[in-house]
Amino acid sequence: MIPWIRQEASKLKLVCKKAFIAESPLKHLQNEYNVRFIAANDNLDTANGFDIMSIFRGVINEWYVADTSRKIKSVFKFRMEKGLRCSGAVPYGYLASKEDKGEWVVDEEAAAVVRRIFQMAMDGQSINGIARKLRAEQIPIPSKHWKRIGCPVRTSSYRDPYAWSATTLGYILKRPEYLGRKVLGKTVCENYKTKSTRRTAPEEQFVFELSPPSLTRKRGTMFSVCVKLRAGHPSGAAAPTA
Repeated sequence: MIPWIRQEASKLKLVCKKAFIAESPLKHLQNEYNVRFIAANDNLDTANGFDIMSIFRGVINEWYVADTSRKIKSVFKFRMEKGLRCSGAVPYGYLASKEDKGEWVVDEEAAAVVRRIFQMAMDGQSINGIARKLRAEQIPIPSKHWKRIGCPVRTSSYRDPYAWSATTLGYILKRPEYLGRKVLGKTVCENYKTKSTRRTAPEEQFVFELSPPSLTRKRGTMFSVCVKLRAGHPSGAAAPTA
């Protein structure tokens, strides 16, 4: 036998063996608990006997799902390399453009709040202090704001529409979009079966200049310092600058 044919035959044999091992629990359940499995699409009914071809159909179906997942990842990566977004999520302070949903426009009402949050952090106020001030002035939280203007909301139920959390404020202060940078590929799906994801390393991400105006462009350097300070002091006052 030609060597490469022998190698391919060995691989096929191994695949079939693994598939049979994977399918054997199904047959075990059928025999031990006297249950019946029906797959209408495959014209399978174990009452008529165990169909060994179901093993091969399982392998083909598994390959199809894995191949589809690989192709979707390739499309996402291609879009991100071109600077195109793959997510419909829009950060607080921006709105999806009506002309091009892949682009953002500034939401002036929310943008004013974002600028004020950064300014208060620059002035040395703590995140908890900022939250108390926004609540006292009855500034609606992002979910309330989006719901009021008719935009999609991730969390539509909340106890207090003015209760700003330290998590929300810290998230705003750390977002690179407010400093004029668009970062794509911040997370990646590790397993198409479990949908488990992980945060990517900086070298795996795609960074571009943000096309809509940055909410903090006029004082970009100072706000960059503010973000670094807030990252090191998540709940207390910002560290003093030199």
